[in-house]
Amino acid sequence: MQPSSYASKHPYLFTTFLLLAIIAVYLASGTAVALLKLPNENLYFIANLALALLGALLLTGMRFWKGAGFRALASPRDLRLYWLPFIPVVINLIYGIEIKSASSLAYYFVLAGMVGFVEEVFFRGLILRTLAPKGSVRAVIISSVLFGLLHSLNVLGGSNALYTLLQVAYALAIGLAFAAITLRTGAIWPLVIIHALIDFASFIASGRVGTSSFTTLDVVIALLTTVAFTAYAAYFMRPTRSPQKPVETAL
Repeated sequence: MQPSSYASKHPYLFTTFLLLAIIAVYLASGTAVALLKLPNENLYFIANLALALLGALLLTGMRFWKGAGFRALASPRDLRLYWLPFIPVVINLIYGIEIKSASSLAYYFVLAGMVGFVEEVFFRGLILRTLAPKGSVRAVIISSVLFGLLHSLNVLGGSNALYTLLQVAYALAIGLAFAAITLRTGAIWPLVIIHALIDFASFIASGRVGTSSFTTLDVVIALLTTVAFTAYAAYFMRPTRSPQKPVETAL
């Protein structure tokens, strides 16, 4: 698509609009949960439902579903690039599975699907693609830093404050790798699926949304994962002698 839309002409303003929209939705959801005296984890469901609808409306209105990354992979061999992003799914399950009921399982499944869709669409589908014409490395770094900082909102859902700081660094590293892979393949739908599986595995392993406590093992795993994802991103973003054909980035 040609860079003729408002987003292409004003990428930083458009990015700011998206971030303010996300924050506003979370604050409004938190207010609703407090007023209705609902469990804190309902904040995530309400917020991500609203953001999923907003994301779908933006992609439809901008006619940017394919441009955002809902397209076929250029080659089936590209699937091999997703091995590291899939590892946190396995790591989350080493703690075991704690499912209280079939309804809880369904709730976590739907919530994880919405989170995967929302976070990939906003950060890798819209923000990354909007900023990419200004420079791929800059776009990867900015979108990932913003993605990491967004996770500080987990405190509103009842997560431990110190662990939330670790989540910010962890999410930033994952954002770097996901963004680099997105620019490499041009697709985000595999990451939507993997992202949803990561969260779903986390939910069913802990039996809740959000983390109120953590162990030394949790910290070690999070730090090792942060280093691994950062290194993976650096590998994909390294300069090459024969530059690849750029994927569609303009809105």
